[in-house]
Amino acid sequence: MENEKIAELLEKTKNPKVPFKPVTSMPEFLELLLSIGLSDATKEALHLPAEEDFLKLNLDRFDPKRIVGIGTYKTYHDLVLKRYDAIPPYGPYKNLAKLSYTAARYLSRYKDLDDYRNQLNEKTKDEESLLTFLEDFHKNTGLPFYFRKACLLFQKSGLLDVPVVDEEAKKFLMEGTIALSNEDAFRRLLRLAKGIPMTCYELNDRIRQCVA
Repeated sequence: MENEKIAELLEKTKNPKVPFKPVTSMPEFLELLLSIGLSDATKEALHLPAEEDFLKLNLDRFDPKRIVGIGTYKTYHDLVLKRYDAIPPYGPYKNLAKLSYTAARYLSRYKDLDDYRNQLNEKTKDEESLLTFLEDFHKNTGLPFYFRKACLLFQKSGLLDVPVVDEEAKKFLMEGTIALSNEDAFRRLLRLAKGIPMTCYELNDRIRQCVA
């Protein structure tokens, strides 16, 4: 069955339309984390720019150590309100401040992106440890990145070659009416990518093309 799915996928799809751009520094990773982690409602309320213009926010150049170096969360929160000339309701600004400060505290533990990548590789040496890391990412960091969103973050960053278990992927994998769990779908996608072979980013992109 999987061989048939691979043949169908390669026949019906092309290479990804959007080139893959891995992050190259901690500020780039924090920028990506914020662009994925902030809800659409918060972005709309804050009138944030499009993703490609996200750096214009200049939240201390997205440098985790610079953000944490400002002081306490309250100090940083007040700075965000001032920088954006915030007006009530303050909820969206609080969401921005909380996510960026929490992420900065987490990432500032590491010397740089290479140090972070090396420690990731140590924690995710096989399929099971990789799955556990992604499932526990929210719990271990306090960040609002549950399993699917954690997969998206690490795939788009290029720090881990992992599939995203979205609705298109589940639909592609579905056999009859049997629903797959996130864990089973993740394992199957990972093995499909390795078996073709192609990156998980390309696999997800081709699946979206195939089921569109």
